[in-house]
This record gives sequence, structure tokens and C-alpha cells, in this order.
Amino acid sequence: MGMSFRAVVWLQVAAAAAGIVTVAGFITAAGIEYRIREEQGLPPAYTPAWMVTWMEAGLWLSGIACLCLMITAITELWRRRNVR
Repeated sequence: MGMSFRAVVWLQVAAAAAGIVTVAGFITAAGIEYRIREEQGLPPAYTPAWMVTWMEAGLWLSGIACLCLMITAITELWRRRNVR
């Protein structure tokens, strides 16, 4: 027996939120690092590759979760339409 519909939806919403929080956190960290370099009088530098990688992972997680949520909603609407 599989997961309930509500559990699947909440799991997808949680995954999307985790992706968004990850992206926001790493964008904030990159901005803080930029400000610190600026205050020290150092020239601006590229964002470290590991930060960019985690931002990209967060975007992918959020995008895939949103896509799955849309597919779940369409499937549920289709199922309800055919039940009537």
C-alpha cells in the first residue's frame, strides 16, 4: 500500500520549500562574503564554486518538486473527473 495523497503532497511541498530555503541561504552567504571583501578593500571575486553548486542543487530540488506537485494535481483532478 502506498502513501496517502496528502502525504505525497506535503512531501513535495516540503521538498520545494527546502530547495527555496537552500537557495536563499546560499545567496545570503554569498552576499555577506561580498560585503566582507568590500569592507576590507579587496576587489570583488567570483562566488566560490561550492556555493554555486549548492544553489544549483536547491534550484533543481525546488523545480523538480514543483513539477511533481503539478503532475500530482493534474492526475488527481483527472481521477476525480473520471470517478463522477
